Amino acid sequence: MFKTRKTRFASAAAILVALGAAGCSAGAGEADMTQQALSCEIEQSTMNGALVLRGVVHADAAVSGNYRLKVTSAGGGGSANINQGGAFSAGRGDTVRLGTVMLGNRGATYDVRLEVSAGGHDYQCAERI
Repeated sequence: MFKTRKTRFASAAAILVALGAAGCSAGAGEADMTQQALSCEIEQSTMNGALVLRGVVHADAAVSGNYRLKVTSAGGGGSANINQGGAFSAGRGDTVRLGTVMLGNRGATYDVRLEVSAGGHDYQCAERI
């Protein structure tokens, strides 16, 4: 009976150590997320009946890098396979629009992905429109 209690205690201690290590790792990941130099989004609007899609970067610090804006049709209303990309730079607090795509607005569904590499980090945002 004493041996069973000792085994349970050792197992419980091992679990607590593992959970503590996992908690430290999770906390470190959250700290990195709050220190990102930029965030991105897909902006959509209409102009003269066309759907306008733009990749947008919001810089929390001065950065420079490269981007790729990809748009593919996901069904209905024709087809699209568009890739744009290039270099960009943004100052602290800047909002920069990266690439613009104008498409027919006839009920098609599009998958849009913005991939950004800046300051040694990769960022991406995606949306189905």
